[in-house]
Amino acid sequence: HEVSVELVQERVATYREFEILVGESTPVAAGYVYRDRWRRWGDDPTTLGDVRKYQEFTWLTARVGLYRRLFGNHNLRLEIAAGIGDDLDRLSGFYVGSIFGPFPITGHYYAEWKADRVLLLNASYAADLPILDLRLHLYCDAGLVRPLGARTHARTGLGVGVRFRIPVAEKRRLPVLLRYGWAPRAHRGGSRGGHEAAVLISFAL
Repeated sequence: HEVSVELVQERVATYREFEILVGESTPVAAGYVYRDRWRRWGDDPTTLGDVRKYQEFTWLTARVGLYRRLFGNHNLRLEIAAGIGDDLDRLSGFYVGSIFGPFPITGHYYAEWKADRVLLLNASYAADLPILDLRLHLYCDAGLVRPLGARTHARTGLGVGVRFRIPVAEKRRLPVLLRYGWAPRAHRGGSRGGHEAAVLISFAL
């Protein structure tokens, strides 16, 4: 087991984070932040009074992951993430959406919502295919999201990806992942259904 604690004190911020690793495949991480900051986004500055008094806000996140090799090169990943905040605005809220954000839901825009409550399950499965050194990836995301100033709603996303390697040198190949995602409950132009496509390339500088 490993436990680490970090405390950073700045002029307007106090930041505490701790991480607990249980074994090698089940990490548990949580963080707590409490800081003073600028006025709440959108407030009328004439009603603030003493602008030297910064407003306070708090947030807490937790993430639990399970990573298992089922058999051969078949791998399963499950991750549950949660976030809860108090007095958040559009600058400090949780960014939810897109595979590139801290709370990803396949098939959505990056930071499609700024939320103060999030509960999210991400699941993925990967396996090698017996042809052309291909690796198949399947994704499924589901969660409850409460955007700032709105009610809680459910969101889901499904995705598929294929990874292959491109020869770039005599003994070197470049990994490339092609990924497609679909969000059946996303609102787009009066209808439902969001789509995303991504190309991820991994290389060492």
